[in-house]
Amino acid sequence: MVNKQRFKFRGRRLRRKFTTTNGIHHTRLISPEIDLSGFTAVMIQFNQMYDWFANPAPIAGVATRSGGGDWSNVWMITPTEDLGPEIIYIEVSNEDVGNSDFQFCLFLNGDMYNINYWFVDNLMVFNPLELDAEMLSITTPCYLAGPTEITGSFKSYGTTQISSVDIEWEANGNTYPTTISGLTLNFGDTHNFTCDDLFNFPIGSYELKLRIVSVNGIPDDNPENNEVIRSLCMISNTVAKKPCVEGFTSSTCLTCAGFNDQFNPWFENHSNDITLIKYQMNWPPPGDIYYTEEGGFRRALYDVTGIPSLFINGSFVGTPGLVPLMPEVQSAYDAAIMHPGIMSIASSYLLNGTVIDIEVAVLPFAGVPDAIIHMVVFENLTTGNIGSNGETEFVNVMMKMVPDAEGTAASLADRNLLRNL
Repeated sequence: MVNKQRFKFRGRRLRRKFTTTNGIHHTRLISPEIDLSGFTAVMIQFNQMYDWFANPAPIAGVATRSGGGDWSNVWMITPTEDLGPEIIYIEVSNEDVGNSDFQFCLFLNGDMYNINYWFVDNLMVFNPLELDAEMLSITTPCYLAGPTEITGSFKSYGTTQISSVDIEWEANGNTYPTTISGLTLNFGDTHNFTCDDLFNFPIGSYELKLRIVSVNGIPDDNPENNEVIRSLCMISNTVAKKPCVEGFTSSTCLTCAGFNDQFNPWFENHSNDITLIKYQMNWPPPGDIYYTEEGGFRRALYDVTGIPSLFINGSFVGTPGLVPLMPEVQSAYDAAIMHPGIMSIASSYLLNGTVIDIEVAVLPFAGVPDAIIHMVVFENLTTGNIGSNGETEFVNVMMKMVPDAEGTAASLADRNLLRNL
């Protein structure tokens, strides 16, 4: 069957935080109308993670309608613990399919106090083709130092089982083929692969194209999703990666105290391996007295709506709730240190009363024309902001960002030392 329409939400995320008062609520995220004339069945797919808080947690689900009529539920969960992250597939063949004004929605129904978040992303409605493989991603790091494997992943979206896939990658005007056989991929299955040839080019920037050439020995039915493109940079040197860990917390947040009880020992074991910055927030009321507008700027940048929240190298790790998710923190750290460090940074400071003189030297091993350099003044240990959550000591608390929370823009050139910002 011809894939008449594929409807996607990209970058949309339903993110519902708990409220401060009990109460039963119903909320929906509703799609625009979709023309499904001629269809008898479609698939709804999305990524989800349910961050549970307490029972009874709100019901989460998907419903459909046509003509603006009543909603018909097609998928529901009643969580009693955290769920996901996972991919959800729903086959829909009810009376709403086949209409020109088909709609679907995601909904939460229940006591919103008992949920931390429901994350939903990459919603898609589509009609499966017979033979369809989608190239999902290039997983090779962006910065390379020496010969490197080209790795990626693809996914089966067709109704026919996939037994082999021919792929190729292209860079610098050359193509390099790889055949992957012995597969048994059904609809929704994903396969991670490594190409036969290494990426080995002189220092510089390159455009890498990774594409599916054929599936089961023939072209598949949807060539539009067969290729992904990514910029790679062969760099002159690497150093060990030192991840930046940013945490949002408050001395008035009881959940934050529970998290820090387990996070702080982990930090002590990794204090030489990471840079930790803690931003004290101005909620729950009355908020932490060490809250600053610069911390609020970082909160807005990351769209933080609940604490505790943790980010490693700018990527969200989680809001652990009453049970700290230290395995997730460790996993995020392990993944971060696998990436190469692309510059060396050395700094020193002189404190004279309330005046701090800072010197910074940055030696990049690749060109970074749109870099932002942040300088942060933090106290290793504070006790002057004791609040209501039982904590008596707070580590690595941000006190000032220099010159401000937006940082300093810089254009970095390969092996050109930048000093005295």
